[in-house]
Amino acid sequence: MRFTGIGFNGIHFSWMNGAYLAAALAAVWLISLFRRKAHYGHSLLAYLGQRIGPPPLRIYLPRTLEFAGGLCLCLALLDPVIPVVHQTVKNQGLNLVLVVDLSSSMEMPVTGGRRSPKGHQETRLEAVKSAIIDFIGHRKGDRIGVVVFSNNAYVVTPLTLDSKYVANYVQLINDHTLADEGMTAIGEGLLQANDMLMRESTPGGERRGNVIVLLTDGDNNTGRPVDLALETVRQNGIRTYFIGVEVETQTTVQNQGFIEATKLLDGVKRTGGRYYDARDATQLNQAYQEINKLEKARFTTTEELRDVPAYSSFALAALALLGAGLFLRNVPLFRELS
Repeated sequence: MRFTGIGFNGIHFSWMNGAYLAAALAAVWLISLFRRKAHYGHSLLAYLGQRIGPPPLRIYLPRTLEFAGGLCLCLALLDPVIPVVHQTVKNQGLNLVLVVDLSSSMEMPVTGGRRSPKGHQETRLEAVKSAIIDFIGHRKGDRIGVVVFSNNAYVVTPLTLDSKYVANYVQLINDHTLADEGMTAIGEGLLQANDMLMRESTPGGERRGNVIVLLTDGDNNTGRPVDLALETVRQNGIRTYFIGVEVETQTTVQNQGFIEATKLLDGVKRTGGRYYDARDATQLNQAYQEINKLEKARFTTTEELRDVPAYSSFALAALALLGAGLFLRNVPLFRELS
């Protein structure tokens, strides 16, 4: 990751009580500046003053530098911060879209799943959310977005490098997020993720590093066909990984759920991806390792930081100005003779 630029608007000071200290230092400096120095008078002084003329302005340069250094030091003591900083970051990583199933079938308890201290059995959605949180924790330097779907698909978070932001939003997802819906439109979720990645493709048509991670139980029953959605994804060069829970991958009963799951698994393989079980830690670790091997994309993002400390710039300026002033006082050309 490399920073290429920085911009900010305005500076404010966090420690305004330091203004009293700055005022005291300014008062001491003014007293020392205007305090009369002891000198001897002589009748020749007026004559010499007319012949020599006024002192050159350069002798005031050391005093000016010291004044500026003292001012910068006072500003540094007030703990200045930049309210908002926008920095441009060039990075190499993956563009990952997590597509999460929120249909009513995801509210079913997992067979043999974990139980809470109150006896509540883990649901499919809870198992998937645990897998997502763990997955996000392994993604450093990747842009991550989240799409949820039931009857329709919706963008929860756009692609961002802020993994904590994404994880917080995932924690908020529950069975009430799409309470008015209940069907499973996997094709809609995949196509929404496809559109997001196509909009975020890097300039020049580069589409490397675009990945969809689908998290569902595989029970599709509405929306556009899954196989057509996966074919669109494949043609756009997007690899799709399927992290499922209790997916019917083998059965002797050719029911509709099995047929849809088979289409989904076959389509995922054609994109270059694989299926992993959300409840199997070994399989999830394999998924992380395989995704890490994918070719990374190059992208530029803008990050917003708040209350960034800025005292170091004032402190360094004070050190440089005070040092320059003290140095010039020892140079005869700038020495004030009285």
